[in-house]
Amino acid sequence: MGRVEITIARPLAWLALAAICGITAADATAALFPSWFWAASAIIVGAWLFRGQQLGKFFLLTLCVFAFRHAVVCDAIWKNELRLLLEKRDMPMDVAAEGRVIKPLRRDLPGAEPGQALFIADTITAPLVGKVWTGPVQLRLILDREAELAPGRYRVGGRAFLPREPDNPGQFDERRYDLRHGHVAAMRVRETILVQADSWAPAAWLDHGAQRCREWLKETLNIGMNGDAEAHRIIVATVLGGADAETRNLEQPFRDTGTLHIFSVSGLHVGIVGLILWRMLKPFCLGRGWMAAIVCLMLFGYAFLSGLPSSTVRAAVMAAVLLSGEVWQRRSDMLNSLGAAALLLLILDSNQLFSIGFQLSFAVVACIALLHHPILGRMGALTDPDEFMPEVLLGRGQRTALHLRRWMAGTLSISTAAWIGSLPFCVYHFNLVTPVALLANMVIIPLAFMILFIAVLTFAAALVHLPLVPLWLGNANWFFAHAALVSAQAFAAIPGGNFFIDQPSPRLTPPAELTVLRLQTGGAALHLKTTSSNWLFDCGSVKDYDFLLRPYLNHAAINHVNGLVLSHADTDHIGAAPFMVRDYHPDRILLSALETSSRSGSLRNLRAMNVQPGKLSQGDQLDFSGTTFPARAELLFPPPTLRTARADDRATVLRLDIGRFRVLWCSDAGFAAEKFIVEKLPPEAARCDVLIRNQHASDTSLTPEFLNRAQPRLVISASNTFPESQKMPQRIRDACAARKIMLLDQASTGAVTLRFWPQRLEVVPFRGPAATITLAPRQDDAR
Repeated sequence: MGRVEITIARPLAWLALAAICGITAADATAALFPSWFWAASAIIVGAWLFRGQQLGKFFLLTLCVFAFRHAVVCDAIWKNELRLLLEKRDMPMDVAAEGRVIKPLRRDLPGAEPGQALFIADTITAPLVGKVWTGPVQLRLILDREAELAPGRYRVGGRAFLPREPDNPGQFDERRYDLRHGHVAAMRVRETILVQADSWAPAAWLDHGAQRCREWLKETLNIGMNGDAEAHRIIVATVLGGADAETRNLEQPFRDTGTLHIFSVSGLHVGIVGLILWRMLKPFCLGRGWMAAIVCLMLFGYAFLSGLPSSTVRAAVMAAVLLSGEVWQRRSDMLNSLGAAALLLLILDSNQLFSIGFQLSFAVVACIALLHHPILGRMGALTDPDEFMPEVLLGRGQRTALHLRRWMAGTLSISTAAWIGSLPFCVYHFNLVTPVALLANMVIIPLAFMILFIAVLTFAAALVHLPLVPLWLGNANWFFAHAALVSAQAFAAIPGGNFFIDQPSPRLTPPAELTVLRLQTGGAALHLKTTSSNWLFDCGSVKDYDFLLRPYLNHAAINHVNGLVLSHADTDHIGAAPFMVRDYHPDRILLSALETSSRSGSLRNLRAMNVQPGKLSQGDQLDFSGTTFPARAELLFPPPTLRTARADDRATVLRLDIGRFRVLWCSDAGFAAEKFIVEKLPPEAARCDVLIRNQHASDTSLTPEFLNRAQPRLVISASNTFPESQKMPQRIRDACAARKIMLLDQASTGAVTLRFWPQRLEVVPFRGPAATITLAPRQDDAR
């Protein structure tokens, strides 16, 4: 009987679950089942429903209907002919298109370019392939300037392309992100012709108005900061969401404590603002229905002021559904209202289900609804007064202490429920566990509440032109912003407060694994993982760190680096070293004895951090061995007597002996290094199974003499189209082909992982047509 009551009481929650199952099923089987399959299934279930109306049948019908809805979206976007052609060509294509510019696009994404617009094309012509497509087709326009196109009808010409697939594990996938947002392709515009300006463009007007309001709010929040840009950035990010490049430098302690959500306007912010507005409206003695309606309107206004990000709109819709019961004077159930909000959002855009924000928002609120009261009930010792002392007889101090304990218990129970709800998604998407968040949220969320509350008062005072009040309020907000930063840093310093974990995998883990990352503009980073240690060889540039290297290390569940080997004083190779020291605390940092801190700003930054790298000289050996599997390295170059001004001429050449295989890491080494190794070292010193190389900036490398001496069976080569000096020469392809040496060009393969086993070496490209390559030990291997 209880089961029937739950089913009847929360039908919308069950139907939302059915919708989620249907969308997930349609997405997972998009290649197998077309949209008509789900339409036929919905018709069959609908006919079956007429024979007896049961919730189980409604569940199946909802599942099929939402599966059909999502399958239609997938067919229109994922199977679009233009997208499939671009994917097959794997290169940009000249096109001309005519359609409407809807609104500017502002993307707070890695490497996002300014001056973008949402364009709905009616016709697209590709003259070189003789193709014409009719719309509507949604394109993302990229302009050559920061100027925005006014809404209207345009003819545009340029190059259509698909965003590049990620090159490394853990890297942001812009191509999938675009498809999830309905963009069939991107188009770099070379020419635009305005056909007709729009006299009615509400979407663009709203966007423009929101941006102007946002700028005014930023200026208002700067009052009373006394020039403290750091505090101002924290307040702006907390109140309005979003994070510029400078704010990202402040994010690390909040990320480590699981409180980074305060920088993203979402359900928490909307709930806090809603509570503040409700309290402010109470003195006006309005009915609960009127108060709920006014709060709903104000929450959508807050979403408008924050720039209308999807997370804020989603949270405003959730709040509006929850408050609708007050408007109609009906008691609402949180889970049922949550189901209604999910159904509404998924009807409008089924791809929202795959947004991390959507998943976290609904999972957290659902867990709070389910677990808050049970957890709070187990804290009776904190929330209940002495059973022999009636509460009415308590003194003022005793009542204050009781209210404080109840507040702490309520906050802890909500924080625990929210943490439980977010944990599976944080592990799945980020491999991250933050137990310290249970305590950190109890401190930082109240501080965020105070920042938001004072910000609301500041805006109100500025609107009615009270000259001194915004200044006083700004001073108070400065204090709370600093308190939030200091608290986050203190919680982040707690040992074990956050850590990354490996996701379960059916694949066996090899005794040693070497991943060769592909970085930008000639940078390099290699990660060696054994059973007992993690070593990094070079770490790329500063611009590579946030978007490429750190996401990879997080994906690989690396919490600590045992050692960092720096090849030479080249910013593209070692620029991120200070950030590695800050975040991963390597036990050892090693550098060629020829390098000094005067040669590189990164080395000077390390010295300022009181970090003194150890010196490596030719012939030095390193041991990375685990318990049973041997892994060692020997430095072949440079010799201590070398004198040269060019950094690439001092690039380290290191031979890694891992199990029964040899890997020669040449970094940016050029002709001078290769000549020294060929003429001065024994013939077997450079012999290897795999050779890993980057491009020397201005010198010849991988000469025939060196290639004959090394005798690699596989060459992994970095290659970039920009700058030109970082492009792999054709002669290297020819030399490898002539010697029957397998060549992996990282421009095509992305990162390459070497998996070392006792009797084999598996070479696994991250992407591209190349399959896994398996090498056996050399027959003449004496090791």
